Amino acid sequence: MGRSSQVLAPALRLGLVTGISFIEAPLKFTAPEITIPLGSGIGRLVFFASEHR
Repeated sequence: MGRSSQVLAPALRLGLVTGISFIEAPLKFTAPEITIPLGSGIGRLVFFASEHR
């Protein structure tokens, strides 16, 4: 891998994870029947799944 791809790949991944987080969080907490503990649990699952891929 070239130097540019070594820098670009982590930056792209971080951008995608951040983008998904900003889209997912408001939708999760405005959905009917989703409580704060349940929404927080979903957020943890999404975060850890994206970190361990």
